[in-house]
Amino acid sequence: MEHAAHSSCCGNAPDHSHALPTTWWQRWGRVSAAVTLALSAELVHWWGEWSWLPWWLAAAAIILVGPEVYKKGWVALRQAQFTINALMSLAVTGALLIGQWPEAAMVLALFNLAERIEAQSLLRAHAAVDRLYALVPDQVHVWEPISQHWVTKAASQVTLGQIVRLSPGERVGLDGVVVKGMSELNQAPITGESMPVAKQVGDRIYAGSINGDSELQVQVDTLHDQTLVARIALSVQQAQQNKLPLQRVMDRFAAVYTPIVMVLAVAVAMVLPWFGVSVWEAVYRALVLLVIACPCALVISTPVAVVSALTAAAHEGVLIKGGAYLEQLRHTKQLMLDKTGTLTTGQPVLHCYWLNPAVDTEHSVRLAQSLAHRSTHPASRAVVSAALSALENYELEHFLAQAGKGVQATYQGQTYYLGSPQWLTAEQTLYSPEALEWMAVQAAQGASLVVLADAQQCLGVFALQDGLKPEAQQAVQRLQALGVRVHIASGDQSAAVAQVAQQLRVDSYQGELLPQDKLNWLQALQRSGSVVMAGDGINDAPALAQAQVGIAMGRLGSDLAIDTANITILNDSLQQLPSLWRLSTRLHHVLMQNITAALCIKLVFLSFAVLGDVPMWLAVFADVGASLLVILNSLRLLRTPSIDVHPA
Repeated sequence: MEHAAHSSCCGNAPDHSHALPTTWWQRWGRVSAAVTLALSAELVHWWGEWSWLPWWLAAAAIILVGPEVYKKGWVALRQAQFTINALMSLAVTGALLIGQWPEAAMVLALFNLAERIEAQSLLRAHAAVDRLYALVPDQVHVWEPISQHWVTKAASQVTLGQIVRLSPGERVGLDGVVVKGMSELNQAPITGESMPVAKQVGDRIYAGSINGDSELQVQVDTLHDQTLVARIALSVQQAQQNKLPLQRVMDRFAAVYTPIVMVLAVAVAMVLPWFGVSVWEAVYRALVLLVIACPCALVISTPVAVVSALTAAAHEGVLIKGGAYLEQLRHTKQLMLDKTGTLTTGQPVLHCYWLNPAVDTEHSVRLAQSLAHRSTHPASRAVVSAALSALENYELEHFLAQAGKGVQATYQGQTYYLGSPQWLTAEQTLYSPEALEWMAVQAAQGASLVVLADAQQCLGVFALQDGLKPEAQQAVQRLQALGVRVHIASGDQSAAVAQVAQQLRVDSYQGELLPQDKLNWLQALQRSGSVVMAGDGINDAPALAQAQVGIAMGRLGSDLAIDTANITILNDSLQQLPSLWRLSTRLHHVLMQNITAALCIKLVFLSFAVLGDVPMWLAVFADVGASLLVILNSLRLLRTPSIDVHPA
């Protein structure tokens, strides 16, 4: 997997997954020996004894670590690119020509040591996404219908529609749908959820998850290179190419910085001798300036921080398609939220119910449960899951489900109905004044009503509501505390939207909106500033595309919403929203710290170099040290959690 953390000006290969040699001697042994030899050369030279020994020690150190630098430097100079290796080659060559062999050796040794440390640190910025690849097994157990046996096969060779077996404790190798078995899966590597998720027939599972205690059979519906894990990794790679405006400014600055410092170095070498400075001293100061001329720390100050932030988010189940979208959140103080499926669970739950006191209530409850138990409609499932009674269901006869209306069945020769008020009103059902009053109150609060009736009268009414997600209230409060104004937009009934808005203490909301209505409202809000939109449905796609940043809730979200959005929250937790705003602010702070540190270090050593107070080895240490400093500072975005996965 390829990463682009370094600009070519720094002369480092962009593929940091292969930046380090494989053996210990190549990684650390050779550079450690070179540092020891160079330091010994400096000490012996300072001591003044054995005048020949420092040169031999320095030559040995240069032979150990110099060829690689010179090779890269020569390639860069042939292409007219003044990379750090090219500038270092020129500086070391100049030091050798003026007789500063111990210092030339120290410069090369320190440069290689710092480069090794820097490369090792950069690898950490990508480790979270790389670990996702490592979690996905290369081989899976596939059912072969011809041989009627389970065979082990490379995951990359499995085709769509094949059945894969998952043993207890086994890692999932491919995305698919469960066709046999029930189990719990640990999806933490993918969505950031620490609690296992129950899976049964019809549920999707993702590569990289860990199966629980039961065997599963899964029908593959996604090829190996198109799994959710692969899409996350690819998205992070592509996001690295989307430069922030600040990064483009730094790149333009770096493009003129190096030529200016090189011109300054030539001027120092030519002008200082006219002011009484020896020629060798003037050349030495010019060589120090060459070492300082590469703006590596400035160039990597932004991309390494952005990659760290995107990788941290991806590790917690938040997929961001570019650093610019994350940076934009800090500037945005308006958030439009869809209601159904975003703020709410998207599934109706029983809120309350009314039973006709003129009829045996136990009988009514058993009738409602018996009818609902035979239905597959979400409203009926809500009545069943409420567990109104521990009594056994009736044995019903002549069961009939009517789409869009409800269900009916016969018990002991009497026909009973469970369905919408409109359907039962058309069936001449009689409602008592108490029932009508209760229904009016619930409808005003946005509830959906399910009526139980016989052939003559209403036996009971069940009020269902799309319940708020457990974390919704705290997430909205945290957003408001961050200065973000929340707007609720929904296609649901206005009364239901008003009820949710009241619970969340949100004063800006609209209901009964078509997709175009949502888009129009968002455009009106944009006249007063940028707006973020978060939603999960197909009807949210136009607004997601229009918003400065579109956020899709990924677990139940439509493919269109996810494809349109700039950010996808895979675990659907609303707590991710305020955490994303905080991550955006932290990213900005790290960027400012990186740029300030890199500029200050460059300017300080540039000034001292002109005055002749900086030895060449210290200039090398400062230059690569500045790069290492901004990398380590950026890695704090990985180390400190900024994304909250679970509701508090």
